[in-house]
Amino acid sequence: MTRLAALLRELAAEFPGYEFSTAPVSEGRALSAKRKDPDGPGVAVVITRDPAEMRAALAPAEIDRASAATPSEQICALLRSRIEAGTYPAGSRVPGNTTLSREFGVANRTVRKALASLVDEGLLEVRPGWGTFVARR
Repeated sequence: MTRLAALLRELAAEFPGYEFSTAPVSEGRALSAKRKDPDGPGVAVVITRDPAEMRAALAPAEIDRASAATPSEQICALLRSRIEAGTYPAGSRVPGNTTLSREFGVANRTVRKALASLVDEGLLEVRPGWGTFVARR
């Protein structure tokens, strides 16, 4: 078994809600993860060459209830880091309010507040009837 095949099996065991494969990229091949349930919690698709980055992107996000930062501020920071890391590339649709509220274990209005902050920062744009997308810079 090749190192890549072993890594794919290891990731599949670690994250059973995802299907793993490789994807062609300009420098060879990268790891690809796609959520089995399109409406399930977590990131829908991840493509990266770095296994550690893959694990970080797929790990469930946790809101620290004891933090001085509000849940919407924490979600805003988590989504910002996903955008900056390329988990949500420019022009891609971010998960909907319901999906994000399930992922973070918060109310829909908390997610809406976080998304509105990112829209105000210019990181996201809302396309009525289509969803929320990462702004092209």
